[in-house]
Amino acid sequence: MIKITRQNWYGWLTALLLLATLLCGFARAVECKGFGSGEAAGWMQAIGAVVSIWAAIWLAGKGERERHRKERIVAILAAAEHWTLLKKLSDEIQRFNEYFVITVGGGSITESALRELVAWSKSCHKLSSEDILKLSGLGSDCAENIARVNADIFAVGVATQEILDTFNPEPDIMQHEFRLLKLHVIISRANTHMTAAMSEISAAVRPKLSVEPE
Repeated sequence: MIKITRQNWYGWLTALLLLATLLCGFARAVECKGFGSGEAAGWMQAIGAVVSIWAAIWLAGKGERERHRKERIVAILAAAEHWTLLKKLSDEIQRFNEYFVITVGGGSITESALRELVAWSKSCHKLSSEDILKLSGLGSDCAENIARVNADIFAVGVATQEILDTFNPEPDIMQHEFRLLKLHVIISRANTHMTAAMSEISAAVRPKLSVEPE
C-alpha cells in the first residue's frame, strides 16, 4: 500500500499530472494516426519509461520505509524499558529545579545541599549513548533532548563544584549569587529538556505509559 503523506504529496501530484499528459498524448496519437502508428508507439515507450522509473523509486523507498518501521519498534521498546528510570530522573531534576526557585529567590543554599547536588550529578540515572540512539527512531527530538539532559547534568556538577571551591571562606556575595544563578539556569534548562523528552515518549508510545518508579 502506498501511503500519501504531506511530504510526498507534491511529488505524487506532479507524477500524476505527467502520467495524465502522456496518456492524453497517447490517446491523441491513436485517434489521429492509429494504434499501430510510430507516434503512438513513441508515446507508449514514454509511458513505460515513466512507470518503470516510478516502480524503481517505490521499491527503493519500500526498503527505507521498512528500515524506519523497525527503528521505530526498537525505539518504542527502548522507551518502555527505560520509562521508570527516565521518570525517576525527571522527578529528581524537577525537585532540584523547584528547590532553586525557592532558595535563589532569597533563601540560602547550604554546603551540604551543594555536595548532594555534586554527588547526584555523578551518580544519577542517565541513559547511555547507545540507549539514547535507540530513541531516535521515535521520529521526534526525544533522543536529542535526552542527550542534552546528560550534558546538562554534567554541567550541573561542574557549576556546583565551582561554587563549593569558593564556598569557604565566605565568598564574594556578587560572585556567589552569580554562580548560583548560573547553576539555576542549567537545572532549569535540564528540566525543560527532560519534560519535552517525556512528553515525546508519551505521545509516541501507545497505550500511554503509566509505570511509576518504585
